[in-house]
Amino acid sequence: MLQALRILYGAVMGVILWTGRAIALRMLRVYFIAVAVTLALSTLQMIAVSLRAHESIFLSDNFTATFSPIGFAILWFAYFRKSVRVRNTYGANL
Repeated sequence: MLQALRILYGAVMGVILWTGRAIALRMLRVYFIAVAVTLALSTLQMIAVSLRAHESIFLSDNFTATFSPIGFAILWFAYFRKSVRVRNTYGANL
């Protein structure tokens, strides 16, 4: 349920970013916080499952599924934080 709400908010966020509205960066901050919370909970869940199964986290089937989105989130955050295009379009960066 939480994941579905995050995806819906992300779609709305994408439309608002695309239109170039000034409120987009504030809403984007909220989105990145939601992504960070969701990914932290997923990571903790994966660690708990690995500990219960007495196996390495790196050998877990969910390792790639959990850590790939973290990489993508970091890349997008860095883009919105440092991009000259973002600063020119919205007047500021994250």
